[in-house]
Amino acid sequence: MIESPCTGICELNHKSGFCKGCNRTAEEIIGWIRSSDSDKKEILLKINNRRIDKRQSNMVQTLSLIHI
Repeated sequence: MIESPCTGICELNHKSGFCKGCNRTAEEIIGWIRSSDSDKKEILLKINNRRIDKRQSNMVQTLSLIHI
C-alpha cells in the first residue's frame, strides 16, 4: 500500500491548479483512494517532477533578479 502524499496543507493554487501542500491536482487528490499502486507511483513521479520544475523556475527568477 502506497501512502498518500498529503501534507495536511490542503489549498489549491488557482493559477497552477496544484495543491500547495502536496502538488497534486484536484483530480489526483479525489482519485487517490481508488487508484492502483501503479497509478499512485505515476502520480508520485509527477509530483516530484513538478517540485523540480518549480525549483528550477525559482532559480531562474532569482538569477534574473541578481543580474538586474
